[in-house]
Formats: sequence, C-alpha cells, structure tokens
Amino acid sequence: MGKNHRKTATARRRPSTARQSATATTSALPDQAIELAAAETEAAKELGLPVDVGDPAQTEETGLPDLRTAYDAALKAHVLADRRKRQWEEATERLTKERESLAAEQAEVREAKAELATGRSELAASRKALDEREAKLNALRDEAESGFASLREKRLGRLEEELDSLRVSWEERRAGRLVELERQLAEREQDVAARIAESERLLKERERRAAEVEAQLATREVEVRRAELKAVAHEQIMRQREADQRMTLEDEYRNDFDRLTHEADSWRLKFETLDKLSKERAAEIAQLRAAHAVLGDRPEQVIEELRRLRLDNERLQREITSATPFDQERYAELVRRVEELEAERTELVRRNAELKRGAELNRISVAERETNRLVTESLNKRYAVLKTAHDELRLEIDQFQQRKEGQSPFQECILMDANPQLQASPRLPAPAPALPDLVHRVRHRIGARGRYFSDHDVRCFLGGLAMSRLHLLQGISGIGKTSFPRDFAAAIGADCVVVPVAAEWRGPQDLMGYYNPFERRFYESAFTKALYRAQQPLHVDKPFLIVLDEMNLSHPEQYFSDVLHVLELRRSHESEKLTLELMTGRVEPAPRLLQDGHKIVIPDNVWFIGTANQDETTVAFADKTYDRAHVTELPARPKRFEAEQVAPIDPFSTRALEERFTAAQRAHHEEVGVVSGFLDELVEFTRDEFGLTAGSRVGRQLERFVPVVVASGGSPAEAADHLIATKLLRKLRGRVEIRGDRLKTLRDHLKAEWGRFGADAWQPAESSALLNEEIRDRGGW
Repeated sequence: MGKNHRKTATARRRPSTARQSATATTSALPDQAIELAAAETEAAKELGLPVDVGDPAQTEETGLPDLRTAYDAALKAHVLADRRKRQWEEATERLTKERESLAAEQAEVREAKAELATGRSELAASRKALDEREAKLNALRDEAESGFASLREKRLGRLEEELDSLRVSWEERRAGRLVELERQLAEREQDVAARIAESERLLKERERRAAEVEAQLATREVEVRRAELKAVAHEQIMRQREADQRMTLEDEYRNDFDRLTHEADSWRLKFETLDKLSKERAAEIAQLRAAHAVLGDRPEQVIEELRRLRLDNERLQREITSATPFDQERYAELVRRVEELEAERTELVRRNAELKRGAELNRISVAERETNRLVTESLNKRYAVLKTAHDELRLEIDQFQQRKEGQSPFQECILMDANPQLQASPRLPAPAPALPDLVHRVRHRIGARGRYFSDHDVRCFLGGLAMSRLHLLQGISGIGKTSFPRDFAAAIGADCVVVPVAAEWRGPQDLMGYYNPFERRFYESAFTKALYRAQQPLHVDKPFLIVLDEMNLSHPEQYFSDVLHVLELRRSHESEKLTLELMTGRVEPAPRLLQDGHKIVIPDNVWFIGTANQDETTVAFADKTYDRAHVTELPARPKRFEAEQVAPIDPFSTRALEERFTAAQRAHHEEVGVVSGFLDELVEFTRDEFGLTAGSRVGRQLERFVPVVVASGGSPAEAADHLIATKLLRKLRGRVEIRGDRLKTLRDHLKAEWGRFGADAWQPAESSALLNEEIRDRGGW
C-alpha cells in the first residue's frame, strides 16, 4: 500500500508527465500496426497469394467478435483441409493398389504373349515337319518316275492327299489359334490401356483436387495469419486506448480529489478561525463584566464599552449564526464527497493494478510471439544453411563413393596381396630340432639378449604350444612377459606381432576393426592385419605368434569372445578352416585370402599369446578363459646365467614342429597315464574337502602337454606340478572361506602323495609356492 501511495503522490505532483507518456505511446501505435501489416504482406507474397491486410487505422473498426468469427472459420477451414488431405492420401493409396493390380495384369499379358510366342514356335516346328514330309514325298515321286509307276503313284496320291489334308488342317488351326490369341491379346491390351488411362485420369483428377485443397489450405492459412495479425493489432490498439483512458480518468479523479481536498481544508480553516474569534469575544465579555464589577464608579464609560462590546458580540454571533449552518452543511458535503472520491480512488487503484497485470501479461504474450517469430526466422535460416551444407555433403559423399567404386574396402589386405615380398614362399627344408636341443638353444639365444629364463619356462612354453592355441603369461610388471614370446619367435625363425590392448575395448569390433559405409572402407585393426599377414606365402608355413599385450586391461570375454568361440570349435572341426566374420556380406573386389569375400581365416600356424598384469588397473580372467588357455607364471626374480654361443636355429615349418609334438605323444603316452591318475586322485580329494575341481578340458590338455614337457628334458612330476598349480590350485584364490589350517592339510597331503613320482622326482615348487602364499594371506604358515 505504501508503494501505491508513493506512486499516487508522484502522479499528483506530475500529471502532465503521465499525459505526455500516454501521448507518446499512442503515437507509437500506428508504427506498430504498419510493421504488422508489412509482415503480413511479406508472408502473403512468399506464399504467392493476394495481399489484403487493410488499413491499420481501420483495424479498430473491425471489432473483436468479427475477428473471432474469422479465426473460428479459419480453424474450420484448417480441419476441412486436413480431412481433404487425408481423403487425398487414401485415394492415392487406392490408386497405388490399382496400379499394382494393373502391373499384375500387364504381367499376365506378358505371359500371354509368351504363350503366343510358344504357339508360334510350335507352329514353326509343325511346318518344319510338314516340309520334311513333303521332301520325302518328292523323293518318293522321283522314285515313282523311275520305276514302280502305278504303285508309287497310288501311294504318292494318298500321301499327297494326306499332306494336303494335314496342310489344310494345320493352316486352319494355326490361323484360328493366331486369330484367337491376337484377339485375346488385343482385348487385354485395350482393357489394360483403358484401365491405365482411367487410373491416370483419376490420378490427375485427384492430384488436381489435392492441388486445389492445398491452395485453399494455403489461402486459409494466409487468412488465419492475416486475422491473427489484425487481432494482434486491434488488441494492441484497444489496450493502448484503455491505458490512455485509464490514465486520463486517473488524472481527472486525482485533480478533482486534490481540488475538493483543498477546498475542504480551506472551509475547515475558516470555521476554526470563526470559532476561535467567538471564543475570544466571549472571553473579552467575561473580562468586561468582571471589570464592570470592579469599575462601578465609572458606569457611563463601562456601559458604553459594554454596549460596544455587546454590539461586536452580537455582530459576531450573527456572523456565526448565519455562517455555521451553511459551513457545516458544506463541510459535511465535502467530507462525504471526499469519502466517495477515496472509495472511487481505491476502486480505480484496484482496477489499475488488474489492468497493469493484464497489460504485463499481454506484453509478455506479444513479446513471446515476437520472440517465437524471430526464433522461427532464425531456425528457417539455419535450416536453409544446414540443408545447403547437407546437400553439399551429400554431393561430396556421392563423389567420394563414385571414386571408391571398384576399390576394395580392405585396402590394407589388398596391399599385402600386392606386396611381392610377402608373396615369396621361403624354402623350409630343415626339420625342427629335437625338443631338448630346441629348449637349450632357445634359452641361450634369449639369454644372449640379456633376458634370462629357465629350462622349465621354455619347456612349459613348448608344451603350451602343443596343448592350446591360447597362452596367458602372468607376472609382475617388467619381467619380460611381452619380450619372451617375441624373443622365442626370433630364436626359432618364426614371426611375431604385438597388438596392444586398450582399456576401452568392449566388443569384437574393437579387436577386428569396423566398416565405414560412407567411405566403403573396412578399417583393419592391427589384429586383423596380423591374421591376414600370417596367411601370406612368406609366413603361412612358419609359426606365427600374435601377442595381445596387457590382455586384461579390458574383459577378454567381451572383445575376444568370437576368437574364443572359434578356438573352442577347433577341437571338433580340425579338418575345417575356422573363420571370423568381418562383415555381414561379400564385397567386391575382395582380398584374395578372405573366405566368401568377408571372412578371415584363423590359420593353423597362429598362436595367441596374452600378457597379463595383476594390479588395480586390470580385470580378472574368467574361469572359462583360464580353462581354455595354457597359463604360465613367469618368475619375479629370474636366475642369471652365462649364455652359451649356440648355433642359430634354421627356420622350420609349423608342420615340422607339429610332427615333433606328435612324436612326443607317441613316445610318452605312459607318462600321461601316470600324471592323469595322480591328478584324478588329487581332484577327488580337493572336491571332497574344498568343493574344488579342475575343468573338463584338463584331461585332453595333459595328453598334449605332458609328452612334450617330458620329451623336452622334463619329467612327469614337473608337468604335473605345472598343471596342478595352473589348472586346480589357482582356483583357491579368492576363496576366503577356506581357512589356513585346511590349506595346510592340503599342502601336507600333496607332499605325502608326491612320493609316487619317485624320491628324486621334481618337487612341486609351483604348487607349494601357491599354497604357501594362500596360507600367508590367511594369517598362517
């Protein structure tokens, strides 16, 4: 309320300022109306429709009801246009179905034409047969002329009659058949042509109606827009006029209130002055009466003075008597008027507040419309720019794809096919060295590079090559997990490619690569290029190692799942080529070594070696991955030794290495039985005590692993120790519910049973180290 009073006081002091503002606002209205009319004219010109916006000055004569009526009519027109548009779409759909029916009938006509062609070919064949028969008759006629005239003439006559009869019959049948077929064909063609013409006429008629409906719709839209613009202009004029009238009334009421208040204050002051004078005269009379009592010795003077005072008093009383009723009535009238004006002012203030709120909402609505218009214009311009950019990009893509026509999506693979160095097949006549000699020479050649591994490490790696196509090399960082397979391949003259694994790999595409349909190119990954390189003539006969460096930075069960599946199939499909699908369909031209133009083969000379750290940045392998792989834990502190100068190993083929593995299996199958029996009894013990079993693949794996380890200079106990540690006891990790004392029992049982391998047998160093570590982790020893 205090704020309103301050506004009222300010308006009282400066009424002329408010009137000037109202005059300025009123003068701005024609400009706004002109701008709205110009906008409407521009919109109508864009749609190619007649412009009839009207004079903005006459907008106020239109009247809001007429605008509402026009707006409602425009909405009805909109609804009618939508209904006609739907009818047109339904008619178009029916026409499409009719076209499909006509297409079917045209197909039938084509079939009839084919039948007619077949009949004509049959007639031609019949004519040919008749010609041959006529030739025979001519031959017989010649014979008749030379001899047997009478008999032959009779036979010739009968044959000629038969020939004439057949010719007549054939001609009649052919003519009738041709006439019938041509008549049917003509009828069908006429029917189809008529139906096509009728369909085209209906289509044109419907398109014409649709165009008329669209034109009417566009006209209605322009009329609606014009009505909206007129309504907005009229609404703005009415609001401005209402604001001006409100401000004028407020000024008038405020001036009347100020004038009446001033007049009431003047009469109140006058009445108070007269009342004061009356009281003063009464006091003087009282004083005179008191003086008369005192001044009794001068009665004449006192009487004269009293008379004078009485006369003055009477005069004043008359003035008071004559003025008081009128002044009181006038004062009461002024008070009543002031109260009425105050009530009216309160009502005007309330209405003013409501009008201000309405005006504010209207200003917001107009501002929103203007903002929406500007936003729409901006979006249209942006759409035009984006459409231009899209068209240019589409053109560039088309041009790019045209340039790519005839090129293979597998550019890297094509380059390998064209590389003459990769196409040269090396001669590998030398057999693979004996396995003990191979272990010795590999170990010392790697040692000459400054990296030291034991005979046991090399033997287990060789046994792993025989046992599985997937290897996992584990250990702390910096012990040579990546360099070991690379040095091994260099020592035996094989090939090795290192593929770094990224932590963000989630699917097979991250491993294999992906196809870009815009560029029509498949981006081969390092893994895919390594697989394709392994199939080139330069490498296909030699062992080829693909090292997945830091394989457990991401989940191998996700990005390596396709390879794991194919490797699992190798056991039951050894005679088949196992492939990985790079794309869903064949592409041309395809690289020479891709199967079916989109599948890459996993050749028999490839082994996958995964290196794995065990820290907070890595993930744990799943049991199924461990079960399928050969696992080797490289020592944290390898023992240094003096590397011997050994002769280089002549490169040998994958087949030669496989033959060494096969010979070892034939020679040491008894050792397989020993290790298998020991492992079965230990698994039975761990299953009963801890619920711990080995995987189902262990039986097949030890049949390949144990013979190679033994043939390489090891023992069954050494092979058993490695398999027990990596395939069975490894599963104790994370089993915190198993107490340390129970693990001590398992350790004691293993030592007690180990004597079955002999007193001088290899001691279970790997198994004991793993058990001791688990016991320490549980607070025991």
